[in-house]
Amino acid sequence: MIQFTSDPTTIVATLSAATYVIVEVIKRINVISDRFLPLIAIVVGVALGIAYKVDILLAILIGASACGIYDLGKKTVAGK
Repeated sequence: MIQFTSDPTTIVATLSAATYVIVEVIKRINVISDRFLPLIAIVVGVALGIAYKVDILLAILIGASACGIYDLGKKTVAGK
C-alpha cells in the first residue's frame, strides 16, 4: 500500500519532478513553442499544486523550480 506524506519538502520535490516530466512531454510532441515552456511549467505547477491542495505561492514555486530543472539540464547536457 502506498502512503503519501505530508512533508512539504517531499511534496514540492515530487510535484516539481512531475511538472518537469509533463513539460518535457509537451515539448517533445511540439504542441507549443519552446519560448512558452516556462509559462507552461508554472501553469502545470499551479494546477498540480491546486490538485494536491498546497498554497498558491508554493504551487508557483513548483512550476518555477521545474523551469530551473529544465534549464539546468539543457545547459549541462547540451553544453549550451
